[in-house]
Amino acid sequence: ISALAPNGIIGVKGIDVRVSGTYKGKATIVARTTGSTGNLKGNVWIQGDIVAADNPKTNPSSPDVLGLVAERMTYVATTGISRNSGSQTNVQAAIYCHNGVFAVENYSSCGPAGRLNLFGSVTMNASTSTGTSSGGVITNGMLKSFRHDPRFLMQSPIMFPFADKSQVLSWWEN
Repeated sequence: ISALAPNGIIGVKGIDVRVSGTYKGKATIVARTTGSTGNLKGNVWIQGDIVAADNPKTNPSSPDVLGLVAERMTYVATTGISRNSGSQTNVQAAIYCHNGVFAVENYSSCGPAGRLNLFGSVTMNASTSTGTSSGGVITNGMLKSFRHDPRFLMQSPIMFPFADKSQVLSWWEN
């Protein structure tokens, strides 16, 4: 990563970013819109597994940390990718969607696409589903298994959006 982005930030404006594979080191990938009305770019597309070289699930001291920042949406792609009900998609990253959501592409119509395993964190502007089911069986999209990466309690990816102050807006005691 240091050869591609010496400061650890990989950013684009007015286009989408597609990611998959194994990363080593610390980086944040940012996709921004152009700011113009109707611009549907500024999304991050997860094409397949995106995992750390040193697995943070088995090594809590893993130095590999990835941030995915989308001004719009972060999608797990289903179009053009062969997935079925037994497929697994593994994501080890902190995900931030400023104006959108973290979603499975066409989750309500793509057919069963397996399980989405996220080990990291998700911050998004709204909530969405990753799939639909009937009688406890996935009919479209993906089942989800989201687990928080405890490393993110004390650190974050490089230049990842965060709030260093909080404010009490209301208080109620019983």
